[in-house]
Amino acid sequence: MSPLNPWLTMWYKPRATMRYVLDHYPRRLVHTLAICGAFTYIAGSASFYWYTWWATLLLWILLSIITGLVTLYIFGGFIKWTGNWLKGSATMQEIMSAIGWSQIPIIYFFIIEMILLAIFRGNSVNIIYASFRFLFAVWGFVIYLCCLEVAQKFSFFRALVNYVLAVVIMIIILI
Repeated sequence: MSPLNPWLTMWYKPRATMRYVLDHYPRRLVHTLAICGAFTYIAGSASFYWYTWWATLLLWILLSIITGLVTLYIFGGFIKWTGNWLKGSATMQEIMSAIGWSQIPIIYFFIIEMILLAIFRGNSVNIIYASFRFLFAVWGFVIYLCCLEVAQKFSFFRALVNYVLAVVIMIIILI
C-alpha cells in the first residue's frame, strides 16, 4: 500500500486510511487528536465565559484534556467490552486509535467554523451554517464508524451496533 496522508484521505477513504494508520503508526497523535476533538466540542457548544478570555480558554483546554482522555480510556473501554460481545478483535490501542483519528473531520470543521465566524461575524449565514454543521456531523459519525469497523474487523452495521451498545450501557451505568 502506498503511503496515505491521513489528514486528507480520512475524508474520502476512511477505511483504507484507518487500516494504514493501524499498520504503520497506531499510537501516533492519538491523545492529541482526542483532546483536540474534545476541544472543538467544548468550545463549539460552550455558552459560558469565565472572567477573561484567557481564563475561559484555559478552562476549555483543561476540560478538553479531561474529556479527550475520558473518551479514549473510558468510552474506548466500553467500545472494547461491547465489541468483544460482538466478536470484535481490536486491541484497546486500536480502539483508541480509531477514536483519535476519527476526530480529523471535527477538527477541520472547527477551523472552518472559526474562519466563517471571523468573515461573517455570525451574520446572515444561519441556514447555510446549520446545514454545513449537520453535514459535517453526519459525515464525521460515518467516518468514526468506518474507523471502528476497521479496528474491530466488523461490518459497518456491526460497528454501529457496537457504538450503540457502548453508549446505552454507559448511560445505564451513569443513571
